[in-house]
Amino acid sequence: MFQVKLALDGLKDMVLLPASLVLGILSILTDRKSPASGLHTTMRWGRKFDDYVGLYSAIDEQPTSQLDGHFERAELSMRERTRKPRSSEDQPASDD
Repeated sequence: MFQVKLALDGLKDMVLLPASLVLGILSILTDRKSPASGLHTTMRWGRKFDDYVGLYSAIDEQPTSQLDGHFERAELSMRERTRKPRSSEDQPASDD
């Protein structure tokens, strides 16, 4: 689970780096009152994503992240599907 979260965090960095550069330059050129608005926007996106993924939530004694909840629901769903008793149609015919 940690490796999946780590990979997602790396992808976030790969997306936010060019986005922050482009938005930062655009905000400097177009927004004279608040030239850092583009940078702040990308920082908010990064914070929201970090909160969603919760990379270090396992050691911080925080409630699980939203991503953890999605994985837990998927795991429970898979377990329920494998536990269901097979119907008589699914069982192999006996050789009597």
